[in-house]
Amino acid sequence: MKLNFSTAIILALATPTLALLPSRTISARRGSEFRTLSVIAFADKIDVSESKATEELEILTAESISSMRYRALQRSCKAAGLGGTGDTAELRSRLLSSIGVAPPSRYAEDGSSSERRVERHGVVTEPASEIVVDIMECVERGHWKKAVRRLKKLDKVVGSETVSKDVYESVLEACSQNRLAGARAAESARKIMENMVRDGYAVPAEIGNECIIHSIGLNDDGSHQNFGGIDTALAMLATLEASGSEIYCDSYDAVVEALSREGSLDEATLLLRAMVVERSFTPSLITLGNTALVAAKEGATDSVMTILTLAKAAGYVQVFHPF
Repeated sequence: MKLNFSTAIILALATPTLALLPSRTISARRGSEFRTLSVIAFADKIDVSESKATEELEILTAESISSMRYRALQRSCKAAGLGGTGDTAELRSRLLSSIGVAPPSRYAEDGSSSERRVERHGVVTEPASEIVVDIMECVERGHWKKAVRRLKKLDKVVGSETVSKDVYESVLEACSQNRLAGARAAESARKIMENMVRDGYAVPAEIGNECIIHSIGLNDDGSHQNFGGIDTALAMLATLEASGSEIYCDSYDAVVEALSREGSLDEATLLLRAMVVERSFTPSLITLGNTALVAAKEGATDSVMTILTLAKAAGYVQVFHPF
């Protein structure tokens, strides 16, 4: 089949004005479409490039591991036989342990009580109750950066105890405002979500899905001026699934489109297949059309036909008009 013919089919599927990055809001596509797509299964199915993974394994150091993004961590873990599932901190900890480096602890060394002033190395720290009050004041004023810094301080002070769910949710909501502050708060939001799950809390579905969608931007890697990006969004997806929270179809749509714009068509198609075949989601027509259009421009005819097949399986009907 010739590429021009495939392109004609794509244009028939797509809307008349096809935008590469359509504006989107959190839709109410839930109910019968409420399924939690297994990001874990998706991670296990992604092929690891042998040459790329081998190159990454050869240069593994504590510094290189600390700077790795989500998919690089996945590739390296899978290549080392450590498994590619888990959030960013889990994957990083596995790699650090594999080279004999102890993963950093998120708690204070002595696990001190949160309700008294603690003297540590001659420095008196403030009690958790005062830090919580300060955090809430920062949240009310919209100062998400200071709220995040104070949350880190609180996490160290409470030690082996846990930060309350209300504090986590308040700071996470502050980070999510104004589209994650233009994605500048994306990494902070991801870390808060991961800490919530490790402390046994469920991430609020509405806020979590907003964070996933707003962490994706116009750059080739899906970032907003190097903030956020596909790796951050994928890590958030995995964390939201681990917490048992609802993941909206729009969140998957956003990740699929970002993967296709990046040129990661195999990953985009794999995620689309999982959405349609395994979980009976209905990807938006714009997502299907944009992904197929990118595949056609790159000459990936097989991917084009796979996407068209998935569109039909999702319930879309192809209508051909005589020319």
